[in-house]
Amino acid sequence: MKTFLLGLLLWQIIVLAKPLELNAHTFSATVARNNVLVLFHTNWCKNCRPVHQVFEALSAELRESNIIIATVDAGTQKTVAYKEAIRSFPSVVLYHGSHRHFYEGNRKFDDVMRFITSRISIARDDSQEK
Repeated sequence: MKTFLLGLLLWQIIVLAKPLELNAHTFSATVARNNVLVLFHTNWCKNCRPVHQVFEALSAELRESNIIIATVDAGTQKTVAYKEAIRSFPSVVLYHGSHRHFYEGNRKFDDVMRFITSRISIARDDSQEK
């Protein structure tokens, strides 16, 4: 069942090029096995909306790479946000191996990309390009 769910999640990332929506059932396994940039947001947070658009652009740009772009709705996934010590919204966190890096900079596309590449090397799968 876990393999099916991970396969379904990967399909969402590759085909739809949208951020992966994580929840209490998928969060731990996803961040434990992958490089994952996560946006913790809520529906009531006005500052979260533009950052979500940046995450959609990042997801499209990095869809064939070794980095998963994901979101967690902290309004509905309170246990995940609590366990990850999320205290404000939007919060951006990069999970890489056993490391967790909180991003505090500007939440523009280029700034977030620089943050990612300053922490990990991006490997792209060019075999799927058209």
